[in-house]
Amino acid sequence: MKDLSFVNGLARSKESSLITFDKLSRMLSADSAGEAFSLLKDYGFGKSADAGYYTEYEKLIFAENEALNEFIREYSPSKSFTAYMFLKNDFHNAEIAVRGKYVKGLNAYKADGLTEKAAITAFSEGKKADVPQYLIQPMKDADAAVKNGAGGAEVADIFVKAYYKAALKLVGGEFGEFIRKEIDFKNLSAAVRCEDVGVFRRQFISGGNVGREKFIRIAEKNYIKARNDFKYTGFSEEVDLALSAAEAGKPLVAFERYAESYPLRKLSEKKYEPSGIIPFAMYCLYKANELKNVRIIMVGKIAGLKADEIKGRLKDGYVG
Repeated sequence: MKDLSFVNGLARSKESSLITFDKLSRMLSADSAGEAFSLLKDYGFGKSADAGYYTEYEKLIFAENEALNEFIREYSPSKSFTAYMFLKNDFHNAEIAVRGKYVKGLNAYKADGLTEKAAITAFSEGKKADVPQYLIQPMKDADAAVKNGAGGAEVADIFVKAYYKAALKLVGGEFGEFIRKEIDFKNLSAAVRCEDVGVFRRQFISGGNVGREKFIRIAEKNYIKARNDFKYTGFSEEVDLALSAAEAGKPLVAFERYAESYPLRKLSEKKYEPSGIIPFAMYCLYKANELKNVRIIMVGKIAGLKADEIKGRLKDGYVG
């Protein structure tokens, strides 16, 4: 195990390179995508990338993401945290590999997770490859499903459920609790959005803190009884946030932002604790959110959205 004092100190020293929310606000206020891109370059974001025009912002994000991944691989003091950060990429890449056999030109791989993309691709092509057991069965199931005419949503569902099953085994402690909470958020979102209770029953992800039957009430659009069901649980605030948006006919943007920011909020409550990997984890999560926020701002600027429209989609960022 890595020396916690060293890696936490290293993470704290890297916080000075994070783009603060004030700096993101300057990008939001920029008159154009080109001006926002220039600010990014001024901040030193993606300085190792060869990108000179605002439409090449993804090159900057890629460079920063590669640097973050290398930092985690080299210094993470916890296998559990490493899995928390990387495991989802394995399942995304496995899905792309399987679907890519049947859809020409599909190449939307993410960075290597715990498993190299090359190994996943080779296994999908029937070649000998070092692929973990948790990927083998869902890849076989997805391949069979595609051959039987399954659509993209059904194939994606196979990998989503397999991911959370594996994550609950590989990610323990506080980050394992974050996984269970994430499952609850996913189930709540699916229940609110579904138009067919039967479809929701099939989509339901096991392993969260809340059982399926409580979500069924939401899927049935019986929101009054649903609120009563959750009234004395630790999930009532989240349910009310999602249902209030649904009742108002609004998208779940605020709820989704709340859900995605949950781990950082919980870690922030403990940021001054003298032990554990919280400083290291918080830097990594802040950096991951920074990459998402840069993409949200640049996409919004290029699309000509107003600053307030973009701001509502931003994730929790580093405040300095």
